[in-house]
Amino acid sequence: MAAGPKQAAIHVGDRVAVRLDAKSTEESRGEVRYVGPSGAQRAVVGIRLDERKRGLGDGKRSSGERHFRCEPGHAIFASPSQCRLVARAPRRDRRAAGKENEAAPAPAAAAAPPPAPPFDLEAELEAVVGLAGAKDALRSLRNRLVVGKKRAALGVVDAPPRLYLLVGAPGAAFGAVARALAGLLGDLGVVGASKVAREEATRWRCGGRGDRDRAAAAARAAADALDAAGGGVLLVGGAGDLCDGDGQAAALDALCEGWRSERTVLAVAVDEPRRAALLRAAPRLAAARPVALELADYSEAELAELVRRDARARGFAVDPAGDGPDWLVRSLAPRRAGAGEGEGGVILARACVDGALRRQTDRVYASGTASSESLLRLRRADFEDDGARADAGAAALAALDGVVGLAGVKEHVRALTAQVRLDRERRRHGMPVERGASLHCVFRGPPGTGKTTVARLLARALGALGAVRAGDRVVECDRGALVAPYMGQTALKVREAFDRASGGVLFVDEAHALVESDKDAFGREALDTLVKLLEDRRGDVVVVLAGYSAEMAALFRRNPGLASRFPHVFDFEAYTAAELGAIARGLLAARDLELAPGAGAALDEALAAAGGGNGRAARNIVEAAARRMARRLDGRLRDRRTVPPDELRRLLAADFHP
Repeated sequence: MAAGPKQAAIHVGDRVAVRLDAKSTEESRGEVRYVGPSGAQRAVVGIRLDERKRGLGDGKRSSGERHFRCEPGHAIFASPSQCRLVARAPRRDRRAAGKENEAAPAPAAAAAPPPAPPFDLEAELEAVVGLAGAKDALRSLRNRLVVGKKRAALGVVDAPPRLYLLVGAPGAAFGAVARALAGLLGDLGVVGASKVAREEATRWRCGGRGDRDRAAAAARAAADALDAAGGGVLLVGGAGDLCDGDGQAAALDALCEGWRSERTVLAVAVDEPRRAALLRAAPRLAAARPVALELADYSEAELAELVRRDARARGFAVDPAGDGPDWLVRSLAPRRAGAGEGEGGVILARACVDGALRRQTDRVYASGTASSESLLRLRRADFEDDGARADAGAAALAALDGVVGLAGVKEHVRALTAQVRLDRERRRHGMPVERGASLHCVFRGPPGTGKTTVARLLARALGALGAVRAGDRVVECDRGALVAPYMGQTALKVREAFDRASGGVLFVDEAHALVESDKDAFGREALDTLVKLLEDRRGDVVVVLAGYSAEMAALFRRNPGLASRFPHVFDFEAYTAAELGAIARGLLAARDLELAPGAGAALDEALAAAGGGNGRAARNIVEAAARRMARRLDGRLRDRRTVPPDELRRLLAADFHP
């Protein structure tokens, strides 16, 4: 039986790649400065990273041991299994570095680190999957810089560009392109260091009560980011989140202003739909005329290679045989076709490997085998979960059928899921499908009619179809969770709710209360931000607005853009008396309670007296009856008298009367 992938030995002076976040496929690279024991650990690898990272030290461990010394923010310790060998150190340098660590000299006497290998742009690009357009742009940039140096000797100056716009969907390899850019610019002397510092735009959502507060926070964020870059490349990720025009782009503008005086290159990552909006929101960025590097979507074959690399980085191997050489491409095609906006690239590859590992683990456990091949090899069956998804979707719809009443709502849910299924199948065959079709819904009707229950089942059904990544994620909120008491803070709360619901459903209960009157500025801010995020996060979050029919109509009149963004309107009818009786009896069965002769009529009378067709009334009546039964039996239980099991579950007619 074939052995699993063998871990290459790592020595001091080698170049390695290591993942700092187990949930990410992005790797950081650096030079090995120490290999050996540390505290209770038998073997650790001390690495001096090329890029400065927040929270990292200078080679001294928290236990007080020091194994090497470097600039603060660059040192990390990892196990050998977490490290991927990138390049061997020359043997002479390796021996010298090994002796240095064996002798453990004082830091002041440490030998200088071996020189980094010469930068090779083609080798760096070869390690990046896909992105042919961005690679060609980097080659053209190299040609421009090399020829520009020769022209400068003749007195013709072509200033190297120092501002770049990395344009691609979430999931593109922005970090890999930025590292290649940093290596190229460092090799040709455009920047002082061939390193990348990454800052996420979410850190720059500068709150505050006024423009002055936001400007001050923006200046601080810009200074911190430039300090982290340290003369290399500063990559700003997810910059599209800053283009909503409410002052959040102030940090990016401040960064562009401060960056002019630094020997730093700025690379701003943004998705194509929000490129123009970002340039409008940050005029200094637009005025600097950034060079655009286009990161195209990955093909099916490129996605398969991303999956192989992600699995390899976790210590697993994808079965090369399968069912023909292209089996992985064919297996991933439905996932790629069904992926929403913002769910492709490395994000989709990571999700595919996550699912494959879960199924492989279950398969290995059931088989009882424990060979290295069975434990560390992923097969075709591990990547195909259509059967499991179909079962989950059928279970969600079956649970919906078990809900009392709501015939019209059930039919609407089935029609919506049928449309999603049809679109997915058309994509698989290369047929045209409306791109970015909205799944946002409005649930309108009286209270207590099952809107929250239906939202959870709809999320499960959409998750089974791949329309949302996490069908079990339903974030429930209301006005109190979205509206803040200060201007500028409400938008942050709405974004935070979207972040929590990422990949699932955001359910806004009593949405009609978001805007209480024409003078409700905070409520209007919440509604305007929600409308903006509906477009910005399309494909990532499905939003369900729930509320009373007349009040929801008034809310939609306050913002005419709402109607076009919520094409699916579900009308929930009040329950009939018979439906309320069925709900109450279902609650009794779930509690293992039963009705004594004559108690059924008493239950129906209590439901009729409650009126309103509210399902919560049925729950309240059942709970009140259970409390009266407990009070009725309490004297006998306190006297330690035996109560037959039948009496512990039987409700009498008197239990339904106050």
